[in-house]
Amino acid sequence: MAKFCSWCGEPLEPGARYCPECGARVLESVKVDGSADAVDPMRGFDIVGGEALPADKTAKLDREQDPSGTDTLVLPTDNAQKRFTLEGSPKKTRTALIVCIALIVVLIGVVVALAVMQMNDGAQDQEPLQVMQAQDEQQDAQEPSQDAAENSDEGNDEEASSGAVVQEPEREELTDDEAFAALDEAYGRLTDYNERIGDCVNDFNNLFLARSMDDRTAAKKRADDLLADLEEELSALEDLRIEASSPYADDAAAVIELYGCQLGRVQSLADAWAVDVKYDVPSQHKDEILEELSKNNEGGTNKYLTRYDELYPTAKPQKES
Repeated sequence: MAKFCSWCGEPLEPGARYCPECGARVLESVKVDGSADAVDPMRGFDIVGGEALPADKTAKLDREQDPSGTDTLVLPTDNAQKRFTLEGSPKKTRTALIVCIALIVVLIGVVVALAVMQMNDGAQDQEPLQVMQAQDEQQDAQEPSQDAAENSDEGNDEEASSGAVVQEPEREELTDDEAFAALDEAYGRLTDYNERIGDCVNDFNNLFLARSMDDRTAAKKRADDLLADLEEELSALEDLRIEASSPYADDAAAVIELYGCQLGRVQSLADAWAVDVKYDVPSQHKDEILEELSKNNEGGTNKYLTRYDELYPTAKPQKES
């Protein structure tokens, strides 16, 4: 009777101790002759019904001679059901492995075919490309004079365009009436700026030692905004084209100086705020903050404020008849 592997079902050669397919050890029943030397080495490796069992699960029966003259089999002490017999073991299928190999072969073939097609296409495209290049070279050789003429024309155009300078039209000088109107309006706005400066001074006196960073930052922003407005106003006044011979030339100089004084006063506040907001506890740095204000002081008063109060009453432009 043929023997089969109890794990994978592969046929076994006579006397085989391991399955050539899956490597499992061949399990079989063993009978011993009853001698001590033959029985003791089997302890811990007893085989019953074709399956090896641990020693603590087996026991040996009293040796009784059966008609064949050999001892009885070693039997397990538990009642656990044993594995299937050799004749009933399932056989291993190789279908999945064969399918995988076939797919790999097909993919390799597709890749090789695509590579060959790409090489052929490249060779075909290269020949017309070389022909086109040769034609282009021949055409270039036949028409050098035309290209030179076109390049010359383009160079002339570029030189003409690069040499062109866009000149802004000169601003016309203001008439006397226009000069007076501009200066009078600027002088009138000084009142509004003076009030804004007073508000910024109050902000500083009330908040420069406050613990709230938000309040101090907001006050600093109001001062910075006022400073920017004054700078823009002063720049516009300086751009006015009023001739030295104009009857409003002195008025223009006075109004410009007044805006310069206002700008100097606010600049001192902005500088002090810039130091103030660097500290979470400004009271610990009071002297450093106030030092920025004192830089423009003369006799305990801001020099820009002194000059402003001195000049403002007499600087209002007067209409010339």
